[in-house]
Formats: sequence, C-alpha cells, structure tokens
Amino acid sequence: MKKWDVIATNDVQQDLDNFVYYLLVEKLNEQAAKAVLDDYDDV
Repeated sequence: MKKWDVIATNDVQQDLDNFVYYLLVEKLNEQAAKAVLDDYDDV
C-alpha cells in the first residue's frame, strides 16, 4: 500500500473551519460537523 503525505495549507484549514461553521450554525447539524472533523483527523 502506498503512503501519501498530506499537507494542509492555511487555505484548506480556513475552508474546513468555514464548512464546519456552516454545518453547525446554518444547518444545525452537529453530527455532520463532528463526522467531517473526525474524517479530517483520520487523514
């Protein structure tokens, strides 16, 4: 299995923050926000 090095730039981090904010505040979906953050942590 090939291993990949993933580098999260500041732009990616800001996009993630904005998306999680959208899920929490606009959609009121804490479960989805948590799932996105959990998946991000797995990368």
